[in-house]
Order: sequence, then C-alpha cells, then structure tokens
Amino acid sequence: MYTTAPPYSAHAVGLAARALGVPWVADFRDAWTENHARTHLPPWRRRLEERLEEAVLRRADRVVFASEGAREHALRRVADLAERSETVLTGFDPEELDVRAQPMTPPARRLELVHAGSTLLDHKTPTFERCLVALAAWAKADPSVRSTVYVRFVGVEAEGAERIARLGLADWVRAEPAVSREALRPLLRGAHASLYLAPQGERGGDPIPGKLFDAVGAARPLIALVRPGALARLVADHGLGFVVDPESADALIACLENLRGRALRGHLLPGPSAQVRASLCAAATMPRLLATLQRVAERRASA
Repeated sequence: MYTTAPPYSAHAVGLAARALGVPWVADFRDAWTENHARTHLPPWRRRLEERLEEAVLRRADRVVFASEGAREHALRRVADLAERSETVLTGFDPEELDVRAQPMTPPARRLELVHAGSTLLDHKTPTFERCLVALAAWAKADPSVRSTVYVRFVGVEAEGAERIARLGLADWVRAEPAVSREALRPLLRGAHASLYLAPQGERGGDPIPGKLFDAVGAARPLIALVRPGALARLVADHGLGFVVDPESADALIACLENLRGRALRGHLLPGPSAQVRASLCAAATMPRLLATLQRVAERRASA
C-alpha cells in the first residue's frame, strides 16, 4: 500500500491496510501538523491530528518526505524513524522542461524576473508586501530601475494587483493573469530568474516549492525570499540561485542591483549546472521512490 498526502486522510487507508498486514509506504508531499499553512487549527483538532500523524509515523513500514525540513521535524517526534524514512524530492517534469534543451536568451536591455502563482495564499502576503515595498524604495532611490527592470507576477490575485498599483509600480511590476503550464514554460525560459516568496513563520523555510523545480528545469536561478531552513540549504548547496532575507529590503535591493548589472552587461545569471538539473529531474528522483516501494514489498515477502 502506498499513500500520499495531502489530503492527510489518505493515510487512514494505510493505517487500516497495515493493521491487516499489508506492507505500507506513507508519503508526505507536504508536512502535516508542522505545516506552516495549518497553524490556525483549534487546539482540540490539533491534538487529534497530532495523534493520527504520530500513528502514521510509527506504524508505516517506510515514510517518505518531500522536504528534509519536514523529515527533521518528524525525527524529533519518533525516535526510530531515522532508519525507516528518507527524503525524495519531487523534481521537475522532463516532458515539460527538457534538461537537454538550450535555454532562451533573456533581453539584454533589462533584468526580467517572473513569479508564477498566488502571492496571497498560504501566509505569503507579508513576504509579498515587503517585496513590493522594497521594489518601490529601489525605484525611488534610482529612477532608472523603472526602465531597466521588469517584474511579472503571473497569476496574481486581484487584491495583489491592487497593491502593486497602489504603490505606483504598475509600469514595471506587472500583474498578469494566470497561464497554462505550457504557456508558463517560455515565460520562465525567457526571463533572467524566477522569484519565490516564502510563507511567513518559523516553518516557512521548510517546504520545497514547485517553483524551485520549474526554475531548475528552465535553467534559471531562483531568487528565494525565505528564512533559513531546508529550502535555503538546498538552494545554497546545489547552486540553484540566491537566498534573500524576506524581512530585509536592503538585502533584496542589493541582490537585485547586482543581478541588474549583470543583465545589462548581457550576462546570463548563474543558474543550476547541467548535472544538477539532471539530478533534480523527476526521471532521476522518482526511481528512488519506486525503489523504496520495491524494498518494502520484498522485505515483507521474505519475512
């Protein structure tokens, strides 16, 4: 039995199967009670879900996590989980972003950044607002920013677009409608870098977002506005881009100013190497998950 969550109720099927002697692998694509987006739960429900989650962590033959941060939190709760668990990154779809394809060349006359998806869900609003304030301060200090930087928030909510307009940024920070995955591909490959806004809170640095794998597949660096955590370590260790303190406008401006200078000189920004891209492709990460399923089944069969 293989169960993956969310939805977290999927693991109830695994608990039932395990009680019947069926070998079981539980996969957490997102953290459960340690999830940054679930801090609002009432106390009674949090206690209930913590007990259910601990039962999953203790009874599954193998537990798989999509983030090393989520695994680290779980290891603190269940002592013997270390030898029964592993982290398997999701990776990007090679059919969407071919690791062999040559990246498109971004425009040399300006720095172009793309953020795809919601800016307000999952406790991202404070990071989004700080980002906009920093961009406004940058343009105020140096008006040439307006003609040499282009930031595209693709799929931003109407409220987010209103905030962009309210700060007087709409001429160079664009709010654009959502596009299909197929249409997003050339946007990412035609930009200098992809922008990621992490959720607020102490757990906001734990999730490994799909935006990271999209950027890797497009051979573009990720500018991650994120606190120290699993994502920051992954970006730094694999050379996937730049980590910026989400609460420091000065840090973001300094990072973007450096990147603008490179872009105006016609230089591509340093992105992931071909070897790293290949290692973070789903064609490389998913066989690890399949191997885990096979090992669990074989051990139970031999026992």
